[in-house]
Amino acid sequence: MSWVSFHSTVAAEEMAFGEVEGDEIVFRGDGAERSWSGTRRRNLPAAVTPHTTHHDVRIDLAVEGELG
Repeated sequence: MSWVSFHSTVAAEEMAFGEVEGDEIVFRGDGAERSWSGTRRRNLPAAVTPHTTHHDVRIDLAVEGELG
């Protein structure tokens, strides 16, 4: 089997959210049980509140999954 690996970082001096919708990564297929994703956040709670401004924000995202 083959794997896909995606890592990304977003940083901002200031970040605010208008309407907040769900954020979810869903794995489907035979490799779903061996796939994972996760975030590490700085100055940003796991559940953000609409119209709240956050400062000195950083989000690290990792997604790894089996293909096929």
